[in-house]
Amino acid sequence: AETAPAETPEPELAPAQAVPDEARAETPKAERPQPQPRASLWPPLLGGVAAAAIGAGVALFVFPQGLFPANTDDRLGALETRLSAAISQLEAQIPADPAPALAALGARIDQAASEPRSDPAIAARLDALENALAGMSPPALDPAAIDAAVQAAIEARLAPAIDTAVDAAIGTALGQSVAEQEDRAAEISAAQAELARTQAAIERRAALADLSGAAQSGAPAAAALARLAATGADVAALSALETGIATLAALQADFAPAARAALAAAPLPEDAAPLDRVTGFLRGVTNARSLAPREGDDTDAILSRAEAHLRAGDLTAALAELDALPEGPASAMADWRTQTQLRAQTLAALATLMEQD
Repeated sequence: AETAPAETPEPELAPAQAVPDEARAETPKAERPQPQPRASLWPPLLGGVAAAAIGAGVALFVFPQGLFPANTDDRLGALETRLSAAISQLEAQIPADPAPALAALGARIDQAASEPRSDPAIAARLDALENALAGMSPPALDPAAIDAAVQAAIEARLAPAIDTAVDAAIGTALGQSVAEQEDRAAEISAAQAELARTQAAIERRAALADLSGAAQSGAPAAAALARLAATGADVAALSALETGIATLAALQADFAPAARAALAAAPLPEDAAPLDRVTGFLRGVTNARSLAPREGDDTDAILSRAEAHLRAGDLTAALAELDALPEGPASAMADWRTQTQLRAQTLAALATLMEQD
């Protein structure tokens, strides 16, 4: 039967021998370049460098004679397993931001560099590690590129919002401007309409004043009548003023001849007494008539009351008295009556228009 080879015991790591202080003091320091001031490190790159450095240091500490001694061929698998486990543990211990750990490592390296070194190989390795760390620097940053990137990001995020806000502000301003213009136009239209009404009222009053003066004087007032019609007034009842109407003084002067003609045309009643017949005859010959108003239904009494109203300027009352005249005297008073009615109607229409202002 085959005998299994005896397991070779793992070599025990000899503890580092203490070096006497006197020997340490006499050991000259290996010359090395002074470390340059370190800036903030680029975290991803420095994390890899730190992992590699720590792994190298661990390997040298565990296997100072080399990773593959002659008597360890049969334990290669076990060593690989242990190395994988150690690397996994180291990777798990590396923080997401290695800058603090690297700073601490740099401090430890500086401290170790300040102490006397007994092993020239270790000192050389430490010097090489310091030089590598000192030569590392974060990538150069272009301020113009950074500004351009920031500006592009701002424009990409803010441009749509700014455009929307500007469009909304423009729309609001345009809406307000249109509303203000419409309000202003309405105010102007209202002011123009009020001005037109005021001008029409002024023109209306001026035309009515001219027509009133024409009615008193009897002069034609065609121009004043046309101005009044232009203001929108109904001037049909004032059409007589276009050629002029009889004045009150003219009507008063024309009443006596018309009244005498009416008395002459008045028939005597068939049953009149002889004295009444003689009186009527004498009146017809002498044109005598009553000048003071008196009671009665005969022609002379009616004319006396109509003349009294005429002298008082009451044309309506005078015309009402003449309505009681018999046919003959009424025919004799027809022309005077027409002129009087025309004046009375015109004055009444003129008064109505003046009251409307």
